[in-house]
Amino acid sequence: MKHFKNITLTSLFTLFLFSLVTYTACKKEPCANIHCLNGGSCSNGNCLCYVGYWGTLCEKRKQSITVFKNNTNTDILLTIKGVTDTIPYGSSLSFTGLYGDTLTGSATTITHINLGTGAAIGWRINWDINDAFLVDGVNTHSLDASNSYFYLQISNQSTSSIKEVDVNYGMSMQTNDTISIPNDGYVYNLGYYPAYNNSNVRVIFNTGDTTNYTNLGLQMIDDQKKTLVVQ
Repeated sequence: MKHFKNITLTSLFTLFLFSLVTYTACKKEPCANIHCLNGGSCSNGNCLCYVGYWGTLCEKRKQSITVFKNNTNTDILLTIKGVTDTIPYGSSLSFTGLYGDTLTGSATTITHINLGTGAAIGWRINWDINDAFLVDGVNTHSLDASNSYFYLQISNQSTSSIKEVDVNYGMSMQTNDTISIPNDGYVYNLGYYPAYNNSNVRVIFNTGDTTNYTNLGLQMIDDQKKTLVVQ
């Protein structure tokens, strides 16, 4: 009887070991057939995605928004991948894209045109655009006119019309603009010009008289503007 019990216990133990081995052999590794993409890693059968990616296998890229904000005093032409849009001054233009993609192109301020001569007035300010979309959220790209420039406006409150405006007169960066500004007191936009601590303006009237404004008192800050009142 004791011999029979030993045989029975031995058989049960052998069966237990066989079952344990069989169970262990049949039990699958949760990450065995899971291949996470884009740098992701598997944990307990699920993909843990790298920054900027999502999805069951991290196969999808996240989206974000890039905003170009016009902080200048005039409109800006923004060209991205051959397509040109206008950003009015004080406004913004948004683009939605996938993480890692880039926006490449350029931007430039719009110069005003002398209706009498068809010539452009003032200087253009240019930017090179090369912005990558972030992981998520909103990335704001400010388009600023640096303190190397100032925006000039003129209000002619004198008794004569203005026929020419010379900015930085007598300096190496002197600009001579032939322009007709009536003496109606309205504010007229000229455009951007190089800014210096001693920037000046010479105004020539249609009578031939001139008035010199020797110090404009510029603040030398980004996006600065000077409204010159001519008496």
